[in-house]
Amino acid sequence: MKKKTEFGNIGIQLALLAAHLVLKNYGEAERLMNRLLENGVEQNILREAIIQTYLFDGYPTALEGLFLLCDILKEDNRPPPAEDLKADIIRKWQEQGESACRIIYNHNYSRLISNVEKLSPDLANWMIVEGYGKTLSRDALDLKVREFINVAILAVKGYPRQLHSHLKGSINAGAAHAEIGELLKSLEPLNPDSIGKAYKLWKNIKLKK
Repeated sequence: MKKKTEFGNIGIQLALLAAHLVLKNYGEAERLMNRLLENGVEQNILREAIIQTYLFDGYPTALEGLFLLCDILKEDNRPPPAEDLKADIIRKWQEQGESACRIIYNHNYSRLISNVEKLSPDLANWMIVEGYGKTLSRDALDLKVREFINVAILAVKGYPRQLHSHLKGSINAGAAHAEIGELLKSLEPLNPDSIGKAYKLWKNIKLKK
């Protein structure tokens, strides 16, 4: 996947698309999908960004986004074949999930697992297998772009606790500070109050570096 074109940072544009979908800004989402396709972004890349919204905003958001994409593509719609759900797939998702989560949380990984296990051991398992393994470890998008999408959704929806973690996680996944600033700036018109709070979180994170 091309990281930059004349259109800008594609990872940030995909995150902006996810934010529009969770806010039900379907007109803006449609316009952005068309612009991305016109700039050579493959339809499977758009699908991956849309599918990922289910993780933090549920199946309805992902399905509505996919319906919208299919309406745009019409007869050119070419979804990839379903993933082969072999007997050992859960083990694979767990291993990949643990690896991805360790990258995102770095030295805070063990504390994260411990904190979530205190709330619900089952949810701690699902977080690794379902979240970081099945969803965030898929091949089509790299982990940095997936973190941009997570940041965008959490920022516009106003979840500061998780947003703090994924802002730091974006850096751990290879994002530059300037890219995070660009991402938050692109999101500001969607929800100025929430993004203002996100800026404050981001400023505190940078000050502690």
